[in-house]
Amino acid sequence: MNGSIELLYRHPRRNENLFLTGERGIGKSSLAAVTRYIAEEKYQFVGANCFLGAARNVSDVCRIVLTKMLQAMPDKNLFERARVIVGKYIKGIQLGVFGVGMNIEFTDDQKLLEDLPLNFYRS
Repeated sequence: MNGSIELLYRHPRRNENLFLTGERGIGKSSLAAVTRYIAEEKYQFVGANCFLGAARNVSDVCRIVLTKMLQAMPDKNLFERARVIVGKYIKGIQLGVFGVGMNIEFTDDQKLLEDLPLNFYRS
């Protein structure tokens, strides 16, 4: 596992995704936190911790990850750029109370949402 993290650390690429899976209590959350810290601090990546237990299919995974990534955008300019790129999938965005939190409503167009996994890497 060390070699994999080191490779990510030395050779980051655009649109890099990292999924950690495994048994409870083996350090996945700690590994994710360290990896996210390095990616954000050294390479200015946007990191998000996504719990995918409620996902029933790949489309659900994409929606959860996309929501968390938009919520994690560190500044308004970056958020606006991301929103333009993925805007066709989003029906509306509502900020939470006092600007804390965000609710993203996806389009009702089921065909478009079915294509989201196919276009996820390009988004």
